[in-house]
Amino acid sequence: MFSKILYDTRTNKILRCQPKPHGSAPMPSLNGLCKSARISEEEKQYMATTEIEGEMLTNQAQKELMIFNGIAVSKPELIITSDKYKINISNDPTFIITVKLEGKHQPDISSMEMLINEISFNMPLDNYQGSKKIEVEGGTYTIACNDDKFISDSIEVVAVE
Repeated sequence: MFSKILYDTRTNKILRCQPKPHGSAPMPSLNGLCKSARISEEEKQYMATTEIEGEMLTNQAQKELMIFNGIAVSKPELIITSDKYKINISNDPTFIITVKLEGKHQPDISSMEMLINEISFNMPLDNYQGSKKIEVEGGTYTIACNDDKFISDSIEVVAVE
């Protein structure tokens, strides 16, 4: 089975993904996908479609795929690690976050927005990798990527006395 993706050519943002209907019905057309995604007539000129193998709905496509040169490809994976996951703050209240992008299609970026407990900070990157030393007080800290261009899991670091 196949699915058709509607995306905005200005931003490469995936707007709709619809699997081929079962039976003899054809794949959805550009106009049909635009109507389903509530794209205005004025905006249709900026829309395009691409097909992928497999059945996928919009939410999953937006989470896992990106448009690269007009083709839907898997998003790069962002691996977040720490040199410590449990910190004794009376000995050393710091830890180092390290990030590394892995994947075939990687955007040309020099930094990315990260979060520690919903507080944003900038992580500089060099050759798709970066690290930052963080000083903390007691508590649990959740570190995550705040950019939907990547597939990423958050990590937790616990600081105790």
